[in-house]
Amino acid sequence: MIACAAEEGLFSVFAQYDRELYDRYGLLFVNAGQGTGELRLGWLLDEADEYASYILEPGRGRVLSSLLTGGTDLLALRQERDRSAVTGYVLATDQEGAAFKRQVCEQVKAGIGGTFLQSLKDRLSAQSGEAAGIKNRRNFIREDLAEQYHAEDEARRSPQVQEEARALRETAEEAAEGEQESPEDGTEGGIEAAPAPAERIRNPITIIAELKEQGILALAVPDASQISAGEISSGDALRGRSQNTGMNMAPTGPEGAEVSLCLTEYLCSSFPCYTDRTTPGGLIYQIEYAVGGKLTDRENLEAVLTRILVIREAANMVFLMSSPIHRAEADAMALKLSAALMQPALEPVISFGLKAAWAFGESVVDCRTLLSGGRIPITKTEESWQLDLDSLADLMEVADSRKKSSESGLTYLDYLRLLLAAGSQKELTDAAMDLTEWGMRKTDPTFRLDCCLDVLEIEQTVRAGSMTYTVCRSWGYDMK
Repeated sequence: MIACAAEEGLFSVFAQYDRELYDRYGLLFVNAGQGTGELRLGWLLDEADEYASYILEPGRGRVLSSLLTGGTDLLALRQERDRSAVTGYVLATDQEGAAFKRQVCEQVKAGIGGTFLQSLKDRLSAQSGEAAGIKNRRNFIREDLAEQYHAEDEARRSPQVQEEARALRETAEEAAEGEQESPEDGTEGGIEAAPAPAERIRNPITIIAELKEQGILALAVPDASQISAGEISSGDALRGRSQNTGMNMAPTGPEGAEVSLCLTEYLCSSFPCYTDRTTPGGLIYQIEYAVGGKLTDRENLEAVLTRILVIREAANMVFLMSSPIHRAEADAMALKLSAALMQPALEPVISFGLKAAWAFGESVVDCRTLLSGGRIPITKTEESWQLDLDSLADLMEVADSRKKSSESGLTYLDYLRLLLAAGSQKELTDAAMDLTEWGMRKTDPTFRLDCCLDVLEIEQTVRAGSMTYTVCRSWGYDMK
């Protein structure tokens, strides 16, 4: 009977799980803070004792039974509780959130099913592999190989184009020699020299270089004034303060490669990002926080866009170097620029610089497309390419009009998934716990995840006549 009483007390404690936490995030924990922001072990013990007493004192609260027995608990044989104590417990945040991770994995699997989870895993793995492959290919595209790339393009040109290029270079060389022989006042034989052609040509390379100095937010977000000003203090983050810890018990944590995948899906399905419409207050770009880990929405959005830009710039450069059409366009413009500058020897370097600038400009348009709800494939094709070279010098004026969404492409949220998948399991867990706690604090400012109970062990001692009995029982959500 004593053991039954202890178990009844534990069952009743765990029946008092935080309903809002379960409804919003699918997590089963007992909030042992009870609106105080402090871990109240005494409350847990009182609740366990209270419900255990209905087993130890069957007549308790029953008026008819009390009247019939004259106030004597015959069924209990005058059992008296001597003492009870909490001898162990596990909190949601113990051992880097082991219990939290276990419950996240359980609710994600229950919500989307094992088949869909495997499909998501395969798709994310393929996308991550594609992005990594592009990055590796980009590493082999170097500026010091510009002359080699240029020679390859020269070999593919038709005889007529080669002849035209040769004539243009000769003209540039003659102009350069003439300039060197001209007096410093810019005249020759009393005749004023004509203005250099370079004065009439806008160089996209220098224009893009100047744009880069503005930062990715100024380039990717059409109206920077609409960026959220949300921020938090370091003390608001779970990882930024000292935490309560469990006692005498080790949590059961999930194992296997699916843990990070479940954490990623939990973050993407439970919290908002830039493309969601959310109510102002605190951090709004919350999935971005999971990627950037900064204290302001602006910093987190900048961190995410910077990383997306790196992916897109590498992919776009790889495409340009593999597209004969686009390489020919860049070479043709490089030829004109080098002639205008009267530096024909710089043609290969200028051509490479144009391709790099073009890849960057296309990446800016990619980011704008994603932020407006469009889709961008990891690997581009002629059909999905957006920015033409002639418009590169006017990038900021034409960016929005060049946006082109691809049905087979990835959304902004898909790119966030890729970035999350690249993070460590600890980083994902810390961010998920922070965001869960912030979400709960919208209705309960005292909520603390490190006051949430997953397992509890109690010891009860009862005297029955001259005999003393002690039992120790534990129960928790990991024992279902």
